[in-house]
Formats: sequence, structure tokens, C-alpha cells
Amino acid sequence: MLASLGLLAALLGAPVAWAGGCGDTCTLEARHGPAALSEADYRALLATWAEEPLGEATPALETLLFHWDGTKLWLDAVGAPGLSPQQEAFLRRELDRDTYDMEMRLVDDTGAVRATVSRTQVPFDHKEHLRFDLDDSGLQAFITSGRSKRVGLHHLWSRW
Repeated sequence: MLASLGLLAALLGAPVAWAGGCGDTCTLEARHGPAALSEADYRALLATWAEEPLGEATPALETLLFHWDGTKLWLDAVGAPGLSPQQEAFLRRELDRDTYDMEMRLVDDTGAVRATVSRTQVPFDHKEHLRFDLDDSGLQAFITSGRSKRVGLHHLWSRW
């Protein structure tokens, strides 16, 4: 697998440096993930967001979505004090969104598409391995791996 990722990096003109094997780098986020959301912070974020426009990416809403798992836990445990029924429904809908659609293209220096990953549904915050479709590109088969985390209303953090 490292050879395949090295090939991808080389084809894209990126320097190839390995910090460790897949087992080392796949667990990096688990060791250094975001801090837990306290109940006091949760309640403060709800109070702030209750005064803000529904459906807009405000710092309070973005933070609640960033702390997806903690927000879901507090929402189930203590409810949504201070939120209107519409805000609570909106927040629950957004927290239920746990996948996104992704596709990739590998383009060479001439602009030719050499390989693709067809549009596929990928879960948030879960390590995935995706195989490139090569057709008649002449490239050796390879797989990319990575994960994406939802960090706001319309924002993803992604490492592939």
C-alpha cells in the first residue's frame, strides 16, 4: 500500500516521506483528536446559537457540529434548552448527516485524466480505502486511504 501511495505522490509531483506505516498514521487522530465537549460548553453554545439566525454558519453552530459526537450525547442527555423547536429539529437533522459524496480524479501534466474514483458515499470520521478505476491508463492498480471529518455546517476536513 505504501508503494501505491508513493506512486500517487510521485505522479502528483509531491515529495514522498513516510512517518510510519498505516497502523501508525491511521491511529494518529484517535490519539490527538478534539477535546471533549463539556456540558457547560454545550449549554453556552446552545444559548449563543439560540439568538443567531437559523441555517447560517455561525461560530456557535459550527462548534456544535465540530463536536458532533459530544453534541449528540448532550442533546440526548439534557435536550436542547433554550432552542426553538425549529432550531432543535435543524440541529438534529444536521447531526444525523453522517456521510458525504466524494469522487477523485488523477490528472497528469498534460491535463489527461489517468485514473478516477467514481462518486461514492463515504462516512464521516471513518478510515476508508478507495480503489482508483484505471481503465486503459497504463498505470498499476492503486488505492488511496484517508478520512474526512465534518467541522462545520458546510465544511469538511479531509486527509487522503
